[in-house]
Amino acid sequence: MMASGRPGSEEAAEPTRVPPDPIIPSLYAADHARLHDAVAAFMALGVRHYHFDVMDGAFVPARGLDLAILPSLVRAFPQAAFDVHLMVCAPAEDARTAIASGAASVSFHPESHSEPDAVLTAIRGAGARAGVAIGPDYDPFANSNLITHADYLVAMLIEPGTRGAPCQPRLVAKLAAMRRRWPDLPIIADGGVNDRVLESILASGATSAIVGGALFEPPANVAYKALQKALGCLNAAL
Repeated sequence: MMASGRPGSEEAAEPTRVPPDPIIPSLYAADHARLHDAVAAFMALGVRHYHFDVMDGAFVPARGLDLAILPSLVRAFPQAAFDVHLMVCAPAEDARTAIASGAASVSFHPESHSEPDAVLTAIRGAGARAGVAIGPDYDPFANSNLITHADYLVAMLIEPGTRGAPCQPRLVAKLAAMRRRWPDLPIIADGGVNDRVLESILASGATSAIVGGALFEPPANVAYKALQKALGCLNAAL
């Protein structure tokens, strides 16, 4: 993703940028015991951007990936960028851990903290890109000042912490409304994305889309090529 030039971006040295892939694998959907193998398979296909879900079992009922595994992934794949999505009750603390572990970007749900703007500033000040995750019930339009302070948005198309659910049309429409309101802000779609809906989600205004089960249930190369076909892409490195 490109630098945003948004307020607060001068507070720290510019973090390393990796151009976003239109298709971003969600490592939460991979075999958690073989994450290195999963990343290696997609690196061979030209993918450089990976989504890393962290859940605490409280903010959402599910448990996500363990941040303790992130440093080894960063060391093994220095050309990759790992985006950590915090679905937790203590985002400031976990954001510090994620950045220290090598995360290139960190997003969190603003309703999880009493001072979300301070969390954004702290993430950016620590050298990572700062994102706001927009859950189904969160109203970004009523919190425009916070949104314009973010480097990017993660637009949830399903309930956070769920797996295997289809994306909700009302949330795709909400994504499209966000694009109209903030035409230059990167927006990552998250939840229920597969080859049948990918093109329409990107057409609705998503910069890129996080894909989980649709990528990992078949072999990686087969699933990725199906998604490429949905985009009309012939090359492996999109």
